[in-house]
Amino acid sequence: MGVPALRLESVGTERSGAVAMIRRVWNLVLEDVPGPWRYHFDFRTPDGTLVMSSDRRTALQDVYDVEPPATPGGGRVDWRLGAAMGVALDALQSR
Repeated sequence: MGVPALRLESVGTERSGAVAMIRRVWNLVLEDVPGPWRYHFDFRTPDGTLVMSSDRRTALQDVYDVEPPATPGGGRVDWRLGAAMGVALDALQSR
Protein backbone atom coordinates (compact mmCIF):
# COMPACT_ATOMS: atom_id res chain seq x y z
CA MET A 1 0.00 0.00 0.00
CA GLY A 2 1.42 3.37 -0.91
CA VAL A 3 0.43 6.93 -0.01
CA PRO A 4 2.51 9.31 -2.13
CA ALA A 5 1.22 12.45 -0.33
CA LEU A 6 2.73 11.14 2.93
CA ARG A 7 5.75 9.55 1.20
CA LEU A 8 4.63 6.29 2.72
CA GLU A 9 4.98 2.69 1.56
CA SER A 10 3.77 -0.26 3.61
CA VAL A 11 3.17 -3.99 3.38
CA GLY A 12 0.19 -5.80 4.88
CA THR A 13 0.59 -9.13 6.67
CA GLU A 14 -1.50 -11.22 9.00
CA ARG A 15 -0.74 -10.39 12.60
CA SER A 16 -0.21 -14.03 13.62
CA GLY A 17 1.87 -16.20 11.35
CA ALA A 18 0.81 -19.30 13.28
CA VAL A 19 -2.89 -18.61 12.73
CA ALA A 20 -2.22 -17.91 9.05
CA MET A 21 -0.54 -21.31 8.66
CA ILE A 22 -3.31 -23.15 10.55
CA ARG A 23 -5.93 -21.43 8.39
CA ARG A 24 -4.16 -22.51 5.19
CA VAL A 25 -3.92 -26.14 6.31
CA TRP A 26 -7.58 -26.03 7.37
CA ASN A 27 -8.56 -24.71 3.92
CA LEU A 28 -6.61 -27.49 2.19
CA VAL A 29 -8.28 -30.22 4.23
CA LEU A 30 -11.78 -28.77 4.68
CA GLU A 31 -12.16 -26.62 1.55
CA ASP A 32 -15.71 -25.33 2.00
CA VAL A 33 -15.90 -25.24 5.80
CA PRO A 34 -15.12 -21.79 7.22
CA GLY A 35 -12.58 -21.85 10.02
CA PRO A 36 -13.18 -20.37 13.47
CA TRP A 37 -10.24 -17.95 13.28
CA ARG A 38 -10.63 -14.23 12.86
CA TYR A 39 -8.54 -12.21 10.43
CA HIS A 40 -6.18 -9.52 11.72
CA PHE A 41 -3.95 -7.63 9.29
CA ASP A 42 -1.30 -5.02 10.03
CA PHE A 43 0.22 -2.69 7.44
CA ARG A 44 3.74 -1.61 8.34
CA THR A 45 6.47 0.48 6.74
CA PRO A 46 9.89 -1.13 6.09
CA ASP A 47 11.10 0.23 9.47
CA GLY A 48 8.16 -1.44 11.29
CA THR A 49 5.93 1.59 11.87
CA LEU A 50 2.25 0.62 12.02
CA VAL A 51 0.32 2.49 9.32
CA MET A 52 -3.05 0.73 9.48
CA SER A 53 -4.63 -2.31 11.10
CA SER A 54 -7.73 -4.31 10.20
CA ASP A 55 -9.47 -6.56 12.73
CA ARG A 56 -12.45 -8.80 11.98
CA ARG A 57 -14.91 -8.96 14.86
CA THR A 58 -16.98 -12.02 15.68
CA ALA A 59 -20.54 -11.28 14.57
CA LEU A 60 -23.31 -12.74 12.45
CA GLN A 61 -22.32 -10.36 9.65
CA ASP A 62 -18.80 -9.46 8.57
CA VAL A 63 -17.69 -6.53 10.74
CA TYR A 64 -14.22 -5.03 10.48
CA ASP A 65 -12.46 -2.40 12.57
CA VAL A 66 -9.99 -0.54 10.35
CA GLU A 67 -7.74 1.81 12.29
CA PRO A 68 -5.33 4.24 10.59
CA PRO A 69 -3.12 5.49 13.47
CA ALA A 70 -1.11 8.69 13.20
CA THR A 71 2.25 8.25 11.47
CA PRO A 72 5.48 9.49 13.09
CA GLY A 73 5.26 12.65 10.96
CA GLY A 74 1.79 13.35 12.37
CA GLY A 75 -0.06 12.42 9.16
CA ARG A 76 -2.79 9.83 8.95
CA VAL A 77 -3.80 7.49 6.14
CA ASP A 78 -7.00 8.76 4.50
CA TRP A 79 -10.08 6.93 5.82
CA ARG A 80 -11.12 6.17 2.22
CA LEU A 81 -7.94 4.13 1.74
CA GLY A 82 -8.74 2.28 4.96
CA ALA A 83 -12.28 1.56 3.73
CA ALA A 84 -10.95 0.36 0.36
CA MET A 85 -8.44 -1.95 2.07
CA GLY A 86 -11.24 -3.31 4.27
CA VAL A 87 -13.32 -4.16 1.20
CA ALA A 88 -10.30 -5.67 -0.57
CA LEU A 89 -9.38 -7.83 2.43
CA ASP A 90 -12.99 -9.04 2.70
CA ALA A 91 -12.97 -9.98 -1.00
CA LEU A 92 -9.61 -11.76 -0.68
CA GLN A 93 -11.01 -13.80 2.21
CA SER A 94 -13.80 -15.08 -0.08
CA ARG A 95 -16.54 -13.56 2.05
